[in-house]
Amino acid sequence: MSVRNDLAIYGQQAEHWWTSDSRAFRSLRAKCAHDLELVRAEWGPRLAGASVADLGCGGGFLSLGLAELGAAVVGVDLSRAALAAAREQARLCGLRVRFLCADVADCPLESDSFEFALLHDVLEHVEDAGRVVAEAARLVRPGGGVFVSTLDRGLLSRLQVVWLGEGLGLIPRGTHDPRLFLTPGELEAHARAAGLRTTRTLRCRPDLPATLRDWTIRLRVAPSGPVHTSFLVKDRN
Repeated sequence: MSVRNDLAIYGQQAEHWWTSDSRAFRSLRAKCAHDLELVRAEWGPRLAGASVADLGCGGGFLSLGLAELGAAVVGVDLSRAALAAAREQARLCGLRVRFLCADVADCPLESDSFEFALLHDVLEHVEDAGRVVAEAARLVRPGGGVFVSTLDRGLLSRLQVVWLGEGLGLIPRGTHDPRLFLTPGELEAHARAAGLRTTRTLRCRPDLPATLRDWTIRLRVAPSGPVHTSFLVKDRN
């Protein structure tokens, strides 16, 4: 029986996080670059000097990208090996990023202490998505923002992400369990329960010509697609 949602991948392949031609992480790296542009377009100059919690940061693709934009970033992840790769890359780049080994559902960080929090490719890997969304909401101060990028549950996601993405080796086999994918309606319900309000939503799908050219999953914003992204704000009252 094949393993699904195999979180050990992120540590076992840790030496390849920042290898440019890494088969294990090059699609994730490309997705992080794509989503960093979405974050920069939405939050723009507010990122300079802002405190950001990158929850489920892995090897630090987004953490370092945000630090380059001037944010004060704390990356949180359970994989010590992935965090070691992130710390080393930050050192090589001369970037100051704090990395913390902890569960994103129970962070040892103060409430209302961040201007922004990110849940990038996290919710489709946890059993209790609502708890993780609530934890992100706890960390940001009133008026602060939460960015979520996750996978929609349904045939399209199973086909494009699991059957094709993993089947063709663009994503490591066993990375995902479609049972844990989250519909936009479910995410909206979790957000409301946590005191978060949606300000913008986007759908993304693979850019097929670019993906075939680079043999790396390249995303583009589209009317429909397996990836759904939301920008949320914490209510002030």
